[in-house]
Amino acid sequence: MFKKLFVAAIIAIASITSYAQTLKIGTVNLDEVMQAMPETSVLEKELADRTTKFQTQAKSMQDEFQTKYQAYVEQADSLDELTRGVREDELRSLQQRAEQYQQSAYQQITQYREQQLGMIQEKLFKAVKAVGDREKFLAVFPTNDATYFSASQTTDVTGLVKAELGIK
Repeated sequence: MFKKLFVAAIIAIASITSYAQTLKIGTVNLDEVMQAMPETSVLEKELADRTTKFQTQAKSMQDEFQTKYQAYVEQADSLDELTRGVREDELRSLQQRAEQYQQSAYQQITQYREQQLGMIQEKLFKAVKAVGDREKFLAVFPTNDATYFSASQTTDVTGLVKAELGIK
């Protein structure tokens, strides 16, 4: 009985060891792949263009405020109380609109960036999954999350993921 149990244990250990040796774990440098994706450089250009457009408009609003403020300062002593109040209200309104515009522009750019990055990341993750499935990896971890794995026991699939995305 003890012999049969011992033989069964040896066979179980051997099969587990054999199975464990066939398990493949991959790593991928997501930052490297993301930077190589053409969508990322297109997004960076779009963000730069949008930022420049918003900055130009904000500067125009600020210039208008400065011009009207300078005119107010030059004429303040000669204005009656009612006109002075109207001009001060106008200046406050211009300043508030400029501030609101800047806040809205920042929110719009941030929201657009997050939305576009999400789509790019989704494409990247689909490519990682496709490579993992095709190459029969148990798991594929980002290189920064794979610090607990021995480099000799993992396979870097960064190149395969780039190829899956059509990146050289």
